[in-house]
Amino acid sequence: MGEYRIKPKTGSNCYMASFITFVLKIVVVWVSLIIVSPATIAVASESSSSSPETKALLNWKASGAHFPGSWDANDTSPCKWDGITCNEAGRVTEIYLPFYNLQGKLNKLNFSSFQNLFRLNLGSNSLYGTIPENIGMLSELTHLYLYSNSISGKFPSSLANLTRLLELDVSGNEISGEIDGYLLTSWSKLSSVKLDNNLFQGKILSIIGKLSDLNILSLSYNRFNGSIPQEIGKLKNLSHLDLGSNMFSGSIPLQLGNLRDLTYLDIGSNMFSGSIPLQLGNLRNLIYLDLGSNMLSGSIPTQMGNLGKLNKLDLSSNMLSGSLPAQLGNLGYLNELDLGRNMLSGSIPTQIMNLRYLNRLLLGSNKLSGSIPTQIDNLGNLNHLSLGNNMLSGSIPTQMGNLTRLKWLEIGGNMLSGLIPTQMGNLKALYKLDLSMNILSGSVPVEMGEMITLNQLNLSNNMLTGSIPASMGNLKNLCLLDLSNNMLTGSIPMEIGDMEQLTLLNLSCNKLHGSIPEQMGKLNFSYMGLDLSCNDLEGPVLDKIASETPLKAWKMNKGLCSNCSWKSREKRLKVKISIVLSVSSIILVTLVIVAGWFLFRQKSINCIINTRAQKNGDIFSIWNYDEKISYRDIMEATDEFNIKYCIGTGGCGSVYKATLLTGKVVAVKKLHRLVAEDKAYGRSFTNEIQVLTRIRHQNIVKFHGFCSHPRCKFLVYEYIERGSLAYSLGNEVEALELDWRKRLNVIKGVAYALSYLHHDCTPPLIHRDISSKNVLLDADLEPHVSDFGNTKFLNPDSSNHTILVGTYGYIAPELAYTMVVTEKCDVYSFGVLTLETIMGRHPGELMSTLSLPHAKDIILKDVLDPRLPPPTQLEAQDLTFSMMFATSCLHTDPKSRPTMQYIYGELESSMNSLRNISA
Repeated sequence: MGEYRIKPKTGSNCYMASFITFVLKIVVVWVSLIIVSPATIAVASESSSSSPETKALLNWKASGAHFPGSWDANDTSPCKWDGITCNEAGRVTEIYLPFYNLQGKLNKLNFSSFQNLFRLNLGSNSLYGTIPENIGMLSELTHLYLYSNSISGKFPSSLANLTRLLELDVSGNEISGEIDGYLLTSWSKLSSVKLDNNLFQGKILSIIGKLSDLNILSLSYNRFNGSIPQEIGKLKNLSHLDLGSNMFSGSIPLQLGNLRDLTYLDIGSNMFSGSIPLQLGNLRNLIYLDLGSNMLSGSIPTQMGNLGKLNKLDLSSNMLSGSLPAQLGNLGYLNELDLGRNMLSGSIPTQIMNLRYLNRLLLGSNKLSGSIPTQIDNLGNLNHLSLGNNMLSGSIPTQMGNLTRLKWLEIGGNMLSGLIPTQMGNLKALYKLDLSMNILSGSVPVEMGEMITLNQLNLSNNMLTGSIPASMGNLKNLCLLDLSNNMLTGSIPMEIGDMEQLTLLNLSCNKLHGSIPEQMGKLNFSYMGLDLSCNDLEGPVLDKIASETPLKAWKMNKGLCSNCSWKSREKRLKVKISIVLSVSSIILVTLVIVAGWFLFRQKSINCIINTRAQKNGDIFSIWNYDEKISYRDIMEATDEFNIKYCIGTGGCGSVYKATLLTGKVVAVKKLHRLVAEDKAYGRSFTNEIQVLTRIRHQNIVKFHGFCSHPRCKFLVYEYIERGSLAYSLGNEVEALELDWRKRLNVIKGVAYALSYLHHDCTPPLIHRDISSKNVLLDADLEPHVSDFGNTKFLNPDSSNHTILVGTYGYIAPELAYTMVVTEKCDVYSFGVLTLETIMGRHPGELMSTLSLPHAKDIILKDVLDPRLPPPTQLEAQDLTFSMMFATSCLHTDPKSRPTMQYIYGELESSMNSLRNISA
C-alpha cells in the first residue's frame, strides 16, 4: 500500500482550519465556565460580604448594643442598611445615626475602611472611649458630628489631616486638652465649630482669626482661660459666637464690634472685667446678647439702645453701676431683659414700660429707688418680674393686677408701703409671689385665695395686721407659705389643713392665739418646714407635729405643750375665780415691785430690756415679743456667771450658756471687768449693738439684747449648738460629719451673709473679721456669721481709714499699707475661709502660691481634706468652682476681686443647676 499523507493546502482549506480552531476555543471556554462558575460566584459573593466597609460596620455592631437591626451579615452590601448612604460605585459616603441610642466605643469603628466618607453623624448616642487616630484617614470628610456622647480623651493629632472639614460638632462630651494651633491652620475651610460642654482648656490662639469662612464658633462650658485674641474681629462672616461658661478674663475686645453679621453673642459666666465696649452698639443684627455673670463695671452704654433686633439682653451678676439708660426702651423686640445682681441705681425709666413683647424683666438685687411705674401694665406679656432687693418705695401699683400672664413676681426686700392691692387676686397664673421684707400694712387680701396656681407665697417681715383669711385654704397647690414677722392676730384658720401640698409653713413672730387646728395634722411638713414660734398659741401640739418637727417649731408660745393633760372646764373656772379674788393682792404686790424696780434701776445695772427698740436707740428687745426679761433672769440662769456655765473664754470676755425659765437657751457674751471699763472696748461693744439691731439674715447670728453698765457689759445671742467652724474642722469626728456637701453649703451660706452686708444694707457693712472662729454652726451645720465688734459702716462720703483689725492670716494685704477698709477686705477673708473649709486647715503658704503663674496647675485632689472620702463627680465640680472663686478672692489687687454679690449668685446658680442635673 502506498503511504497517505495529508498535506497542507492553501486557499479555502486554510480558512476552514481557522474556523474550526476558533470554535474549539469557544467550546473550551464554555466548558471551563461551566466547571468553574460555581466557585467563581462563591468567591465573588465572599468578596462582597467581606469588603472592608462591611466588615468594619459589622465588627463595630458586634462590640456594642442598640445598633440597627437592618445591619445583617447576610446582605451583600451595607448600602441598604439604616443610616448608610453609598455612591454609584457602592462605596459608603455617609453614616447618619443620630439619636439611635447606640452604645459602644467609638474607637471600635475602623475609620480607615471608609475612604469615600464625607459626612459622619453619630450625635446624641451613648458612645464612649477616645477618638481614634485613624479618623485622620477620612480625607474626604466635610462634616463631623459626635455631639452629646461620652467621648473622652484629647483630640488626636491626625485630625489635622481632615483638610476638607466644613463643620465640626463634638459638643456635650468629656474631651479635654488644649486646642492645637496646627489643627486650626489645617481646618482653613471650617464654617462651623461647636466644642461646647467638654473639658477643653488653655487659651484661644490668635491664629483663629485666619478661619475666614467661620460662621459658627461655639466653645461654651469648657475651661478656656486667658483673654480673647483681638484677631477674632477678623471673622467677618461670623454669625454665632458662644464663649460662655469658661474662665476667660481681661477686657472684652473692642474688635467684637467689627462682626456686623453677628446675631448671637454669649460671653457670659466668665471673669471678664472692665467696662462694656461702646462698639457693641454697632452689632445691629444681634438677636441674643449675654454678658452676664462676669466682673464688668461702669455704666450700661446708651449705645445698647441701637440693638433694635435684640430678643434677649443679659447683663446680670456684674458690678455695673449708674442708672438704667432710657434708650433700652428702643429695644422693641426684646423678650428678656436681665440686669439683676448689679449696683444699678436711680429710678426705673418709664421707657422700659414700652417693651410690649417683654416676657421676663429681672432688675432684682440692685440699688434702684423711686416707685414702681404705674405703666407696668403696658407689659401685658410679662410672665416673670423680679424687682426684689432694691430700695423701691411707695405703694404697689394696683395696675400690677392687670399682668394676668405673670407666673413669677418678686418685689420683696424693698421699702414698699401701703396696702397689698386686692387686684393681686387677678393674677391667677402666678406660681410664686414674694412681697417679703417691706413695710406693707393692712390685712392680707381675701382675694389672694383666688390665686389657685400659687406654689410659693411669702409675705413675711412686713407690718400686716388682721387675721389670716380662711380663703387661703383654696390654694391647693401651695407648697410654701411664709407670713412670719408681722402683726397678724386671730387664730390659725382650720382651712390651712386643706392645703394638701403644703410642706413649708412659717407663722412665727405674730400675735396669733388659740390652738393648733386638728386639720393641720393632715399635712406632711418637712422636718424643718413648720414654725409657729413666738405667738400666743396654747393647747396641745398635735401628735404628728410633735413627732415630725423639732421643738423650736412651736416654742415661745403662751401655752403649747406636747403630751400634756389639760385641766377640765370646772378646774379652769376655779382658777379664774381664784385670779379674780387675788386681784387686790396682785395690785399691791405689783406696786411694791414697780417701786422697787425704780430704786434698783437707779442704783444698779441699767439693763432691763424692752420688747421693741425705742426711738432713742438705747434700749433693745431681748425676745421680740410682748414680755420683759431682766438682768436678774440672766443672773439666775447663769448662777451669777458661774464658771460651770462657761463654754468659752477669750481675751475680751467669756461666753456662757444660759437656759431661761421659758426653756429658751441663749448665749451670753460677758466682757471681762477690766475690758468693760476700757473705753476702747466700750466703743466696740456699742458698735456691735448698733450693727446687730439693724440687720437680720438667716446666716447671721441673731441678737436678742444687751446689758450696759460701766462695770458689767454683756450681749445676748441665740445659742448656736455646734460652736465654731474652726472647732469642727479641728475635731476629727466633727470634721468627718462635715462632709463635702455640707462644707459647700457653709461656703455658700457665708457668701450669702456677706452679700447681704455689702449690698443689701444701707450704708453697706464691712465685717472686717471673717475667720473660721467667727462662723458658727448650728445643729444642722448651717453657718451663722458672728462677732460684729469690728464691723464698720462704709461711708461713701469719707475716706474710710481705719486701724488694722482682724484675725492674722485672714487680713487683706492692702490694709497693712493703706489702712483703707473696703468690702474687698471681706472678700479676701472669704477666699481664705473657702480654702480652709475645703482643705480642712488654714491654707497658709498656698495663698501665695495661688498668685503665681503655675497656679492653674494645682490639682483639686492635692488640696482636699484627706480625712474625707473622695467627692462625687458633682461635688468635685462644685468644689472646683468654689476653688476658682477662692483664688480670685485672693488677688493682690482689690479691684480684681469679685464682689460677694457676684460670688453668691454664681455659687447659688452653679449648685442649683448641678443639683437639678443629678435629680
